[in-house]
Amino acid sequence: MSNFAPIAMFVYNRFDNLTEVIASLKKNPEAINTEVFIFSDGAKGNSQVENVKAVREYINSLHGFKKINIIERDENLGLETNIVSGVNKVLELHDRVIVLEDDIVVSEKFLNYMNNSLKYYEDEPKVMHISGYIDPIDTSEIASETFFIPTTSCWGWATWKDRWQYYNNDASAILNNIESRNLMSQFDFSNADVFRSQLLDNVFGVKSTWAIKWMGSVFLQGGLCLHPKYTLTKNIGFGEGATNTKIISRLYKEQKILDFHPKLSIIPHEVNRKAVESLQELYCYNGESSTIKKNFVFLGKKVKRLIRDVKRKTN
Repeated sequence: MSNFAPIAMFVYNRFDNLTEVIASLKKNPEAINTEVFIFSDGAKGNSQVENVKAVREYINSLHGFKKINIIERDENLGLETNIVSGVNKVLELHDRVIVLEDDIVVSEKFLNYMNNSLKYYEDEPKVMHISGYIDPIDTSEIASETFFIPTTSCWGWATWKDRWQYYNNDASAILNNIESRNLMSQFDFSNADVFRSQLLDNVFGVKSTWAIKWMGSVFLQGGLCLHPKYTLTKNIGFGEGATNTKIISRLYKEQKILDFHPKLSIIPHEVNRKAVESLQELYCYNGESSTIKKNFVFLGKKVKRLIRDVKRKTN
């Protein structure tokens, strides 16, 4: 393959993580023929100025790729705005994009898998998202080396311009659409309250996360997301420096990137039920919080939203 998809990489203030990510990416043979767009977010407060400066000095010294385009933000946009606007910019110039953040280490087979998958499914509009990551689930009963599930993953992913056009940044609209169509149980893996709570956090302004909105957008389009049987990426960014995820279960911490080169094959364009069942088990029983507690939180948020809607109508 001579026409490799560009990479959009999003960085902020984590120098050590970023150098590890770049090192892993350079081990991909396709890297030397890949154009990279690096979007460097501005410092959030004086305490981060030096960290951002160190990151920018590093990315401006990079080599080993076909072309490197560096976009330094003048102010702190935040992760969501930086990513959404950055993906939009790259897709103004190209018809597909591979997306990485500064804490996602990749396999040596990552770029090969991503580019092959983007080519293989380029004329299949129902396939909206290519993921390099899969949660730590049992995939031993899945015969194929790739499969489809309804969930996106933001830990190393790719899409096409004609599919990204369906991205909706309005969390309330996504939530209302899912609820009005009685699809919440399906969206949230039998009410595991993993994705429902993320969506509600965005509705109430607790968080501002693009990933759950992209997942909701894909879900409402009936889109499919391709995942490898074994993960090709690993998130190394959990901890105090993380933007949105600071707590992680033991299963995720211990997950390893294997020497795995997924082969693409003809598979049904439908959700893999075995994978979904394994994900349901993971989401419901990973021990991070009880279902009862989650349901109380959900009901409380829903009551607040109803009160807000009533006030809005009476004003």
